Amino acid sequence: MGAAATGDRRTKRKNIAPQGRAENKETIKMSYTKLTYHCTFSTKDRISDVPPIFKVSNFAKHPFLPFIFHFEAILLIIFSSLCGAEANFGLFSFHLFYSFAMSLLFCYNGADLWITFFGESLMFVKKNVKKDGEKKWTYYHIVESYKDSEGVTRHNYLANISALPEKDVQAIKKYLRGELAPKDQAGKVEQGDCLRGAGQVAIWRAWKKSGLLEVLREYLTEAQCLSVFAMTASRICDPCSKLALKDGCADTLWARRMRDNRVDEDTLYEVMDGLESSFEDIQRTLAHSQSDGPMLMLYDTTSTYFEGTDADNAEYGFSKDKRFDRYQIIVAMVCGRDGRPLAVELWPGSTTDVETVQTQIDLLRKRFGIEKGVFVGDNGMYSEVNLDYIAEKGFSYIIGGEYHKKKELLCSMSEGQRELFIEEGIYEWVEGDVRYIGCYSECRRHRDSERRKKAMEQVEEELSRLKKTASSGRYYSKERLWAKVDGILKDKKVKSLWNIKLEPLQEAEDDQQKILIELTFSKNDVELKKREAMDGCYVLQTTADPEDMEPEEVVKSYKSLQKVERSFRTIKSFIKIRPIYHRLWGRIRAHVLICFLAYYLSWWMRRELKAQGITTELPTVLNRWDQLYLSEMKVQTDGDNITQWNWSLGEEGIKIKEEIEQAGLWKSINCYKSQCGASRSNI
Repeated sequence: MGAAATGDRRTKRKNIAPQGRAENKETIKMSYTKLTYHCTFSTKDRISDVPPIFKVSNFAKHPFLPFIFHFEAILLIIFSSLCGAEANFGLFSFHLFYSFAMSLLFCYNGADLWITFFGESLMFVKKNVKKDGEKKWTYYHIVESYKDSEGVTRHNYLANISALPEKDVQAIKKYLRGELAPKDQAGKVEQGDCLRGAGQVAIWRAWKKSGLLEVLREYLTEAQCLSVFAMTASRICDPCSKLALKDGCADTLWARRMRDNRVDEDTLYEVMDGLESSFEDIQRTLAHSQSDGPMLMLYDTTSTYFEGTDADNAEYGFSKDKRFDRYQIIVAMVCGRDGRPLAVELWPGSTTDVETVQTQIDLLRKRFGIEKGVFVGDNGMYSEVNLDYIAEKGFSYIIGGEYHKKKELLCSMSEGQRELFIEEGIYEWVEGDVRYIGCYSECRRHRDSERRKKAMEQVEEELSRLKKTASSGRYYSKERLWAKVDGILKDKKVKSLWNIKLEPLQEAEDDQQKILIELTFSKNDVELKKREAMDGCYVLQTTADPEDMEPEEVVKSYKSLQKVERSFRTIKSFIKIRPIYHRLWGRIRAHVLICFLAYYLSWWMRRELKAQGITTELPTVLNRWDQLYLSEMKVQTDGDNITQWNWSLGEEGIKIKEEIEQAGLWKSINCYKSQCGASRSNI
């Protein structure tokens, strides 16, 4: 695919132009007997101020154009004289002299001499010699010299031609100096495609360094691994359907490592089937045991919905996306202490959180062979049956206390205990084999107070509307009105904070008859004070050994659940698990596993950037780095062909390069560039 086609597609997709010195290009094609070079020069800020007739492209196409300057200048002088513009005679005389000088330069030295005298950007062959004791290495590079916005001269290395014979290197050197090359030599230098750059190379680098590739090689062929990478990388940089993937990745450097049919829809579906057959094995191999104390397993669930109704195991259920009108499935994730994703599992859409716990415990024991560990879950996982089952399987647990249990425990505290609890922030007591840890947070207290206040205001507004409706017309039966009120109070979780009374204003033959009803309501001050006393407080229930986990460590481990919640936010917003374009259960599982691998890759990259002090969100970083484009430089001679990929290091490109250098990743990304941009393979 040509550079122009690639550039058009990229501009259409991202609505941005390539950055750096690759922006504004004009190509000069000159022939000297057998020696022909196609040299691409950057003309940004160089020719734009010259009249159109002076353009280099015009010289290349029409060698006689300089002589037209004489005739043009004479006509202008005559016209000026007839109009009485004698004051401009000197200006046009200078124009005549200027055009005559340009004619001579062009005729005797060629079009490239124009660039040499009047251009701001030059290309030449640069020789570098490296010595190590008695050893010596000589390198030749085609280099572009230009001035940046501050007027500093910089060099942009376009191609390494050290492998060419000496006669070809000298021919290129003479041509770029504007000298005629020897007649017995032939060669060509041209620029090829311009593809998305540093962000894509960073993803390829992470794919190899994170260990994902080695894991997949145990279960898939090399060709299948490339297809899996294409699907995984697309979830990170440009989420799309499997059908759109082939066009979506066409302007990426890593796409050149695979044959076109590796990203065909049928091939991708075939690879997904193989991926699903190793669903558990891949997760088991990828997971790493943690050596710092007992293994911590952070567990949480979410839901994702479908637009259709034909997907296997898609059912109505409690939607955490608030889409109760859509069929859905349940996705569960287990993360380690540091947030590393360990396992993912799927359930039918009607499954509740409580129902997943026992099955997940069995899967963890079977999948990872875990005999001892600490299972961490929120209060949605709480049930006495689940806690007994976890203990029976040899696991410890940290579970957020169920609300009524929490209320009972906190209200049983004495005044002195409560004051000490609020002052210290943590209060522990033991009942049998179970440790209870009460926690207090001022930030949580403020949050709880604001949420309750807002909920009470919304409920009061709804009840006032219902009161007016019920007392002014026959809209509700007593039973229907009570169901309506009860639903509002339960939805806002403030049922115990209101006193509700329904009084019929007329006799009814049965409970279903629509009659006039008077609705009265008031706040329950006693319960309201109890609720206020619990603001900022919560209770954790654990069986972890006190010698292994102090109360502070238990609280810290429970708060680590936010890492699982972050994984769900990333998968839904950044990786975009939905829409799910699949119907068969095996394909749905494979799609979720690909999203799991994409999250693992993004987690690995985010951890590496954080270690370098970069806290910007990963999508922002990769999109920024992708604006440092890669340009293809081809050098062809009679016996040798060299193709190299080089960074478009213009003004913006240099800024991005400096950002990558500050992250400490430039040398590594530059090294992986050559691996990622290898010639198209036959697999």
